Amino acid sequence: MPVLGTHHGFANQKLESQSSVEVASSSIRRQVILAEYQGTPVAFPSLWVDEVMFFPCQQLYHLPFYPSQLLGLVPHHGRLVPLVEKVDVNADTSTKAHLQEHIRAIRLSQHAGPFNGVAIIVDKIIGTMSTEEFERQTDVQLFSPDDLATDTFQPHRWVE
Repeated sequence: MPVLGTHHGFANQKLESQSSVEVASSSIRRQVILAEYQGTPVAFPSLWVDEVMFFPCQQLYHLPFYPSQLLGLVPHHGRLVPLVEKVDVNADTSTKAHLQEHIRAIRLSQHAGPFNGVAIIVDKIIGTMSTEEFERQTDVQLFSPDDLATDTFQPHRWVE
């Protein structure tokens, strides 16, 4: 688990006297997965990423009575994965219009705490970079669970 630093939530780790497996494992933990969401580059700590998903929109099961950030569920390897959009505090309209024929999402791992197994929609997967490179970037946002609305998984009541 990375130690929280002051800039983007990472601290440099020394790799002295470690086996090659430990070095490789530590190297993976010190990377971020870069994606783009509504024109903004977003970085996901690689430790938080379980997998990158790509599937047709027809596989999405919509859920009425839930907030618009929860787009629905998608079947994946015998499980239903919740598909969520980040909260964009600057947006004044729904972002569902950006969905195309296929959906790209980053599924979060157990290291993302209560959001384990939740898939976050992205427009494009850009690649990876080291945390050292990421900390020098000024235009890339770090994904945070705070980007998800607190009531995302709470059903709303039918209002007549």
